[in-house]
Amino acid sequence: MKIQNVSVSNFRSIDQASIALADINVICGPNSSGKSNLFKAIKLALSDDVGVSDYFENIPRWIQSGRTLIRIEIVFTDLPDALKGLARRSKVLRYRFSLSQNGKVTRDFGVEGKSPDEIFEIVQDSLMLTFVPAIRDWSVDGLATFQKVLLNALLKFRGEGTLNDLGGRLKRMLENKSPTFLGYQKEAANKLFKADSIQLDTSSLNLGFVSNQISLKIKKGSDEILLDELGTGHQSALIMGLYQQLGESHGKAPVFIFEEPDNHLHPATIRSVVQDLVQLSKKSQVLVSTHSPLVLNHVDFSNIFSLDISEEGKTVIHPLNKLTESISQKDIRIFLEKYGIRATEPLLAKRVVIVEGLTDKTFISKIFELENGRTVDSENCLIIPTGGKDEAVRALKIMSLMGVEKRVLFDWDAVSVDHRKHFYAVENEYEKTTMIESMRRVLERLDSTHKRGNNSKKSLQRLLDELESVSSSKKDSYQDSAIYKIAHESEFFSAADRAAIKSAVKSKQPRKLNDLLSKSGAYVLKVDLEEFFVSKADIASATEGYLVKAGKMHSDSSQSNLNRKNQIRNLIHDMAHEPEILEDLIQHVYEETKFKGTGLMSCINFLFL
Repeated sequence: MKIQNVSVSNFRSIDQASIALADINVICGPNSSGKSNLFKAIKLALSDDVGVSDYFENIPRWIQSGRTLIRIEIVFTDLPDALKGLARRSKVLRYRFSLSQNGKVTRDFGVEGKSPDEIFEIVQDSLMLTFVPAIRDWSVDGLATFQKVLLNALLKFRGEGTLNDLGGRLKRMLENKSPTFLGYQKEAANKLFKADSIQLDTSSLNLGFVSNQISLKIKKGSDEILLDELGTGHQSALIMGLYQQLGESHGKAPVFIFEEPDNHLHPATIRSVVQDLVQLSKKSQVLVSTHSPLVLNHVDFSNIFSLDISEEGKTVIHPLNKLTESISQKDIRIFLEKYGIRATEPLLAKRVVIVEGLTDKTFISKIFELENGRTVDSENCLIIPTGGKDEAVRALKIMSLMGVEKRVLFDWDAVSVDHRKHFYAVENEYEKTTMIESMRRVLERLDSTHKRGNNSKKSLQRLLDELESVSSSKKDSYQDSAIYKIAHESEFFSAADRAAIKSAVKSKQPRKLNDLLSKSGAYVLKVDLEEFFVSKADIASATEGYLVKAGKMHSDSSQSNLNRKNQIRNLIHDMAHEPEILEDLIQHVYEETKFKGTGLMSCINFLFL
């Protein structure tokens, strides 16, 4: 028997969520996103000891009415013979559980002829739900759940030499020997209580404590190796093997829930644990929560569920099988690994911020750190520099399909595409004709008999062809821009939204545009990042002072203001591969000016907070 689907309502951080389960299922997401809550809901619905405290412990904080019920629905498939007749043609058994404020539990299977309690008892007898909490020491914690299951199995045996027989014999021995220990207290019993004697009470005695003292050892000839003497990897493999054997021999359908099995393990050991979990899932159903990219990298995306928290503090579940319908897992890996990022890293981040280049990454990271006194990494935010606008749009689409919290940052040139590649607008036809004639004369003088001259001739010819097609007016195209693609390829925007976005672009209203784009996670700066350093006189002065002191540019009063600004822009652009110098410059300018009046802090708040 397996769990095909779980639906949960009004339970801890889960307002309403449904998840379809396979043989192996990996739940990931940032801290407090609700991974454990999903497991606790399954455990509660299948428990026979439920009461008032469970309601108040698990009802969400936003629930005000005491009439609201905790609801959990579990659909079972691959039913045993004892339940097949109840399922009839559907071949599945639908179990609905609810819990009220006064502790009343309602179980409903939608079946006539048998009471819900009778069916629930058959379900419990048919299913072995084993919850394995986060393990920090495999030689100790790894055995804890196994010890409990072992004890339950031992207690089921009857007859001579069993645990029940030993417990009974121990009780009788203590009762028989009690006169020896307590005989001298007979007089006190009579004097104080008018009683005949004092005896040992063995009614609460059980041998459950025995299982807690059971460990494992490896026998090799005359040598014995204790479990805690083995390496962590071998401990893991051995204990996972025990769980697998447990699932095969217990006689029930095993469902294992492992909470963060990668906890505190070396990467090599994590890989081994994942392989063991995959092997375990071949004969048992396995649910796993994790914070490890290594775990996720060994599981198919169709078996991964990404969780995050909405602004209202509610769990949202994103199954990744929708992602693989649009793009293959291989293509996702190739796309992200270009930037040194594992395909599964975004799933574990609190937020992914997509930028165009390395300069952008350094700039926004440093500003956030200076403004908030903590790093982007400490906030569990992942920044992906994609190297261009089109790649940034593609990354945004992939992050949306992955269901992760995301933002994307563009410069203002993302709102339109200038189809000219090298030339500014030509002021008049005379200027254009003069330039064309000059380039033709140069072409005639180039020696194309050798490779170098031939390559130069081809390059110059391409420039000439382009110049001849340039008009005296600038040709921008919103329709080919990155923002157009986001507005028209995203499910967030209606036709009215798209029209409003286009209007904000044409009227050059960045604040209005960003308000409209916010639902997609996009933000457009009104200037390039390099432009921030020359956008205001005090900022430009602080920037130039640093660059002169650092030996990056000379103090030349004869140089025009425009030329100096262009030089500053170019120097900052070239610092993409000198992040230490760029960070130092950003800190200097921030301390001098705080980048006041640029609107930069609104951008940083949108991206990270």
